[in-house]
Amino acid sequence: MMPKKKVAVWYWPGTNCEVESLESWKYLGADARLVFAKDFVSGRENIRDYYVHHWTGGFTYSDDSGAGAVAAIMAREAIEILMEAQLPVIMECNGFQIGMRSRFFGKGLALVENDCGEFQSMPVLHRVESSPNCIWTKELEGRVLSFPSAHKYGKLIITGEKQPNVVLVYASKSPNGGHIAGICSDNGLWMGLMDHPGRPYDNPDGLLLYANGLKTV
Repeated sequence: MMPKKKVAVWYWPGTNCEVESLESWKYLGADARLVFAKDFVSGRENIRDYYVHHWTGGFTYSDDSGAGAVAAIMAREAIEILMEAQLPVIMECNGFQIGMRSRFFGKGLALVENDCGEFQSMPVLHRVESSPNCIWTKELEGRVLSFPSAHKYGKLIITGEKQPNVVLVYASKSPNGGHIAGICSDNGLWMGLMDHPGRPYDNPDGLLLYANGLKTV
């Protein structure tokens, strides 16, 4: 019997979506575990012991210095190891904000306040764009996936010359006023989005993304 693939669901002070994320991975049969980010930083937990890493949503460190800013600084060394190890990472909501500040997706991108100026929690449709190397959206191109938004600072804007690797666009009303719903790194391993595929934890559309993350070996 093959051992289950280990998935680390990272959490920081202020994270509030870790349980639903954990249950989604368990639903798919993964050996999913909650891991405090500080344990990766201190070396108590080994990043390379986990096959997939999930940065979930919430309000890390109360977003006092900007969404995701403190978490990105606190976990800098662990993040460098994670990037060097070239392991799959999915970053949702606050996790995506942390990933943006950690330069997973390069320079010239920012997540800014929703056009309406308010927190938006609503059902959203997402169309999967063609992206040859993104492991998370592989063989899903053209599909429309439904899962909800829950954010106030989620409009992705391009401030540099390089265009991001867009893998999801809004196929219904955008919760933030932008068109881009999800992007992937150039290496195809790191995906970021502001919405929540794991709501509810057994959402068949969202699970398609997670299942792809487990198929990459």
